[in-house]
Parts: sequence; C-alpha cells; structure tokens
Amino acid sequence: MIKYVVGDRVHYVSGSHGASRNNPLKGTGYECAGTVIRDKSTIGDYPLEVMWDNGKLNTYKYQDMAYAEGPVGPTNPNVAFCARKRRR
Repeated sequence: MIKYVVGDRVHYVSGSHGASRNNPLKGTGYECAGTVIRDKSTIGDYPLEVMWDNGKLNTYKYQDMAYAEGPVGPTNPNVAFCARKRRR
C-alpha cells in the first residue's frame, strides 16, 4: 500500500465515494488534483485529508488515491534521472 505524505499531489481514482465536487473522480467532469494536507493514520478509517484545487476538502483511504505528481526533490527518481540526462 502506498502511503502519501503531506504535500503530495493526488487524484481521487477509486470511485468508492462517487463523483462530485467534494469527490472529484479522475476521468469525470469533476476531476481536479489535490494536495494532502494531513495524514492522520493513527485516527479513524480515512487517514488522508486532501484539499482539492476546486476549494473542497475531504478525507480518504490510501487506496482511494493515486499520485498526480511525484514528490519534488532528490527523492523522486524521475527528477534524478532528468538531472543526470541534462548533465551529458
């Protein structure tokens, strides 16, 4: 199971909560990305709190989400690969 951290950009992909402005399911007219603002994995069934780009806020399980953009910085293998490629 992927664990997301505060600041990760995500999409809601499972559809388990339907599609609406509060649940902007990827591939629907409500689709937008969001930012993980809190991981309360020690509390409750829905540990991820996500602020959507449409201004809505909701909580989800880890399996409901997918990365919209990977982590920024040297821990992201894509960033490291591009940096190596530019040096050549």
